[in-house]
Amino acid sequence: MAGEIEVRQEGLALLSDNPEELVKRATRIANALGPIIEQKKLYSMISGKKYVRVEGWTTLGAMLGLFPFVTEVKRVSESDGEIAFNARVELRTMDGRAISAAEAMCSNAEKGWKGRDKFAIESQSQTRATGKVLRLPLAWIMTLAGYEATPAEEMTNGETSPPPEKDDKTITDKQLKFVIAKQHEAEVGDDVFKHFLKTEFNITSRKLITKGSMMDAVLAWFEEQKQYGIQKDKEE
Repeated sequence: MAGEIEVRQEGLALLSDNPEELVKRATRIANALGPIIEQKKLYSMISGKKYVRVEGWTTLGAMLGLFPFVTEVKRVSESDGEIAFNARVELRTMDGRAISAAEAMCSNAEKGWKGRDKFAIESQSQTRATGKVLRLPLAWIMTLAGYEATPAEEMTNGETSPPPEKDDKTITDKQLKFVIAKQHEAEVGDDVFKHFLKTEFNITSRKLITKGSMMDAVLAWFEEQKQYGIQKDKEE
């Protein structure tokens, strides 16, 4: 069933069999994770709270030797005109043991997803399942790091903080032209890009992209979309 999560207890004992040592090590990991999330801005502000995006959750998983694997993606449209996908992701150890599994769905019937491309909806179902599969066994460590226990991708109705004003930290006209070129190269539509900017950074214009980590995140996202498109072309 979509949204259900399975967890095997051995996954919770990966840190240590000793409770005191487990907490100490988890705290050390949380202390190392926090600066990475802050420096790379791997979180979204929702209702004044910091919700870590899936990139931050996968970073935490990698620090523990845990990696998400997409095992199934299927179309589950329930009515004419609806585009909906359900994805299943397993969280595995480096030796291949699955310690948890989660499913999540995304549909163009959702607020904010109407009119979106099929590939984007399919990709979002995988993103949500990835965040969910990491959340159950690792949410307590994310909380130790000072962040909310729910991945940002699961928070769809939160009130976001006000967007930043344009200032000298925003990208230059030359950088903006570079961003637009990369957008076209990745074959990302304007509506898809605007939704990404709104969801991830709470801005509605490419001109408000700031230099540094936000610019890096945008370019990295373009590359992901480009690679995803190449993979889909090969499959078809």
